[in-house]
Order: sequence, then structure tokens, then C-alpha cells
Amino acid sequence: MAAMKNRTLAWVFVGAFVLAVGIYLWVVFPWMLHWGASPAELAKPLPGDDVVPAPWYRSTRALTIAAPVEDVWPWIAQLGQDRGGFYSYTWVENMLLANIHNTRAVTPGWLERRAGELLPLTPPNYPLGLVKRREGSVGPHILKFEPNAAVILDGWGSFVLLPVASGYTRFIIRDPTKPLPFPAQVLWKLFFEPGHFAMERRMMKGIKVRAEAASGPITAGQSLATTGFILTALSGAIFIALVRRKRFWLALPLAYAGLILIATADPQAALIGFTALVLVIAGCLHFRRWWWAYLLSMFVYVNAVLLINWDAYTAFGLVFLAAFLLLVLRLLSKKELVSSIKSREEARLKSRV
Repeated sequence: MAAMKNRTLAWVFVGAFVLAVGIYLWVVFPWMLHWGASPAELAKPLPGDDVVPAPWYRSTRALTIAAPVEDVWPWIAQLGQDRGGFYSYTWVENMLLANIHNTRAVTPGWLERRAGELLPLTPPNYPLGLVKRREGSVGPHILKFEPNAAVILDGWGSFVLLPVASGYTRFIIRDPTKPLPFPAQVLWKLFFEPGHFAMERRMMKGIKVRAEAASGPITAGQSLATTGFILTALSGAIFIALVRRKRFWLALPLAYAGLILIATADPQAALIGFTALVLVIAGCLHFRRWWWAYLLSMFVYVNAVLLINWDAYTAFGLVFLAAFLLLVLRLLSKKELVSSIKSREEARLKSRV
């Protein structure tokens, strides 16, 4: 009976996961491809469209910046690991040891690029580089660099600035995707595009904030989020340490966090990397034979948070903080329940005497 119940539960879970994937492919994915773009912009020819003449699909994302083209262009011109960063989630980039640090200032010496030059995504001799370039770093080559107009990157797409009314700028990024075999298509849509969209959207918003000279102070939500990450990391690490003959697994998140700190000097990325690996290990130890269901759930959860139109660090941290508080309340309620049971049992025994 128990085996049949487990099989039924497993099929229900798999069905729910397949349903989530279906919703993503049919609803969320098309929305990602056209985020912020008008129908006219989707059909509009843009510089770089000829780089991939027959793409499998292409995304066209856009937003309006309340600043003239001349104020927006410098932030695009100094993109790169070796310059101003990418104005996106550096904690994601540095968890991959990319050693990227975003700037909030325009540096005149960073505003010149030339066709054929590499725009580095990583530092030289990047340890995780799967494709070694003659320049030593990983990244796309610049096909076109036209000041105050467009940058075209081989393997990424076109960054286009269009002046609009009231001195504002329309910032458009068009990414063509080359044809892939069917298995690669599925993996690309499920594993690459959600993260790419989240990072690219964050970059576009980062450029908007900088060009509009808006400040971005640390908010109460971000402070609470950091608290959530710390408490989750500690509670997960304690759980692993208490599991007999499994505490050696703690060496992995500790080593990973140390590697991030050494490679990037980014404590936020080290904290998130430690927390993420602790959650993976603790979850697999807790759910045992259902480890696969836990990991699939975490995959859906992480991508759902990345896709919401909010700061992902804050969203993750606040969810972790809420989960930690609920766990504490549950433990306290259990303690009170045990105390109540003991008190009633003692009262019953005394009444017999």
C-alpha cells in the first residue's frame, strides 16, 4: 500500500512539473522574448539582423530611458568585465567566478571599442572557460561599434539606441538564436533562456538607472534579505552537521564560498553560493529517495523568482527569511505541544495516586 501511494505521489509530482514546463513554454517564454517591445519594434529592421539570417527564434526587448542618447551611450560603451561590468546581478556572475564588479561612474578611457575586439565576460585565463580564445578571456567579439547608435556582438545580439520624443531614448536589445538540434533546443529553452532573460533585463534596468542618474541605496528589503540568507545558511549547515556520517558534506559549500571570495572578493556572492549548495545538500539528505523531486522543485522555484519583475536577491532572501520564521514557529509549537502532553500525563498519574 505504501509503495503504491509513493508511486501515485511521484506521478502526481511529475505531472505537476510537466504542467509547469508547459505553461512556461506556451505562455512565459513568448512573453520573455518580447518583454517591453511594441509590435512595431518587433517587426522593425535593426542593425545586426543580417548576422544570423535565418535564426531559430529571436528576442526583442526594450525599455524607455528618460535621458538623451548621448547620456545613455557611455554606459553601453563601457560594458565588459574589464571595464564597467554589466550592471546586472553580479552575485550570479561571481558565483561563476567571473569577477565582475559594476561601476556607477563613466570613465572616459573606457568609451572606445573597435570592430573585431573581444568584449570579455570573464577575466583572462578564466578557470571555467569551455572555449579558449586567443585573447585569454571568454566573450563575444564586437562586429560593429557605432557611437550613440548601436553595438553588435557576435553570439549575443544588437544593442540599439533610438531617440524618441522629449529627449528620451528607446533602448532595444535584439538577440538572434542560431538553429540547434531538437534536444539542444529543449535544454536551451529550459536552462539557458530564463537566466539569460533575467540577467539581460536586469542589465537594461541597470543602464536605465545610471543614465537617469537615479540613486540605488540599500533598502530595508535588501537588509532583511541578507538576514534571510544568513539564517538559512546557518540552519542548513547545522542540519547537515547533525546528520550522522554526513557532516563531511559541509566541506563542499565551505570550499565553494572560499573559492568565490578568492576569485572575486565578493562576499555577497560567497554567501549566496554557500547558501545554495547547503540547501541542495540538506534537501537531498532530508528527502532521501525523493531527492529528485526536491531538486526539480528548487529548479522551478529559482526560475520563477528570476522571472518576476523584482530584485531577485531581495525576493530570494525574503522567502528564505519567511521560511526560517515559519520553521521556528513550527518547532516552538511542537515544543509547547510536547510540554502540554507531558503536563496532562503527569496530572493523570497524580490523579491515580
